[in-house]
Amino acid sequence: MANIAVSLGSNINAEFHLKTAIFLLRPFIKQLVISPVYETEPVSIGGDNFLNIVFAGEIDLNLSDTIRLFKAVEQQFQRNRQKSNKAKITLDLDLLIYDDLVCRQPVELPRAEILKNAFVLKPLSEILADKSHPVAGQSYAQLWQKFNNHSQKIWQVNFEWNNT
Repeated sequence: MANIAVSLGSNINAEFHLKTAIFLLRPFIKQLVISPVYETEPVSIGGDNFLNIVFAGEIDLNLSDTIRLFKAVEQQFQRNRQKSNKAKITLDLDLLIYDDLVCRQPVELPRAEILKNAFVLKPLSEILADKSHPVAGQSYAQLWQKFNNHSQKIWQVNFEWNNT
């Protein structure tokens, strides 16, 4: 079993897409922990605001199969990472960490957005506060305390998961 953390966001029918993605992924992830839901303004792409979460847990798949699983869920909801207009995103699943693996292929781990984007670091710091970033060597809570990009607006929203 590998410990993972994943960023999940949407700005098209976002409540539906977040709930559905968690529903589809729940059978694969043990000890699932989900952050509060945050609304954020888009970072460098324009478009409508996003709803974002980070979830973590254990997965019994190797790295390649984990990536394939997330891509399959995205494609099920017509996520096209190749299209030039990224202002409308149905479902964005980004693997942030896979154990303490540091690599560039088949994906960059730990994902650079952890240290750059409030919509990733804040929820990650809430569910894995004491876990250390495998490169920075500081806990996610410490990294969030030092985060210094006030241009990124982020606010927690009420969200009913119901029976997801």
